[in-house]
Amino acid sequence: MAVKDEGSDRGRNALKGRLMNLILSGDLQELVPVFDPDEGFTYCPVLREMGIRDCEGLDDVLRELTRKGILRAELHDNIAVCGRCGSHRLIIRPVCPYCGSINFNKTTVIEHLACGYSGPETDFKTPSGEMVCPKCGKTLRAIGVDYLRIADIYLCSDCGEFFSLPELKFVCANCGRENSIKDLRIARAYRYRVVPERIRSLEEASFLNEMADRLLELGITVDGPGAKVKGVSGIEQVFTFVIRSPDEPIPVAVIDIVPPGKQLREEDLLRFFAKAFDANAKYWILAIPSPLDERLRDVARRYGITLVESSEHGDLVERLIRMLRELIAGERLLEKDHGTP
Repeated sequence: MAVKDEGSDRGRNALKGRLMNLILSGDLQELVPVFDPDEGFTYCPVLREMGIRDCEGLDDVLRELTRKGILRAELHDNIAVCGRCGSHRLIIRPVCPYCGSINFNKTTVIEHLACGYSGPETDFKTPSGEMVCPKCGKTLRAIGVDYLRIADIYLCSDCGEFFSLPELKFVCANCGRENSIKDLRIARAYRYRVVPERIRSLEEASFLNEMADRLLELGITVDGPGAKVKGVSGIEQVFTFVIRSPDEPIPVAVIDIVPPGKQLREEDLLRFFAKAFDANAKYWILAIPSPLDERLRDVARRYGITLVESSEHGDLVERLIRMLRELIAGERLLEKDHGTP
């Protein structure tokens, strides 16, 4: 049976926690790998600049955050690696495609315009350095007049064959294996982008959990997040939180918290009024993480909706808790006519 490495798990969890802090604070929007001659593609230099020194287990953490939808992986680059050990440290070794020798030289094909003979430049050069056609014996003096340089080719000194391009071998500096192009494996490097929609939902969940904890501290019965109330109509109405009294069958208060970034409209107020009216709760509370304009405030008052507004999460929690504490203590029990406004 495999023994679980608890130390590695703790290290990965700590690393995940630090990454999540950077993501939620907005300091980390994108993680792009950099190429290091010794390590290959790595994220560690980027994270070190953000205060994370230990990157052990990072690949596992990135895969987990991608599976959870917090990060989105996008292909950044492909590199060839050794087919045996996966190292990126490869030495390119050109060889003769016929015999595999490394003993070859580059030369140029010359065409003598007068007689039409073509051959390597070495066939034309004499020991004195002159250019003489090996077929007709004439001296070649001017390029473009007496002869043309047609192409560059390679000549193997061991087997004597000519070839246009050498074959490339890739020698691994790590394990020593000589790889052909077919032997190499492709290693993919990814960049990771934060998924804003997922972060907003995490922030909202964290905010709601904090709110639930604070409501429970008041010593009252709280259902939620996602509490259901069977309305007078028989339809189940869903609220963010429902505050109940052990002595009364109907809810004391129903609370909806508007998600951050949502632009509240008059029809949203009407929708909340309709389900709160059906739930027959005493108090209808709408918490909004951004200030409303005066026209919508007036609409909310006419519908009998109590508004709690703040653009800062912590302040919104405190305002709602303070209002509920006063309500429970009987200091702000509002007489409402829950008829049609």
